[in-house]
Amino acid sequence: MKISWERLFPFLISIITTFLVAVFGVSPAISGLEKMLDGSITFTSIIIGFLGALLAILFLACLDLRL
Repeated sequence: MKISWERLFPFLISIITTFLVAVFGVSPAISGLEKMLDGSITFTSIIIGFLGALLAILFLACLDLRL
């Protein structure tokens, strides 16, 4: 069975990233890291909420068309 590129790609990226972090190291003292994380979580929450509302609207619109 042939492994597709889409299934192999995440594993390759994670292995390469782990290797680079192990070799070069990462400094946990990044200035403003908490603000960046808070902002990214807020942005992601807004996007997920928007997509959820859009999905509900599309679902209800499809139900109305069937009736």
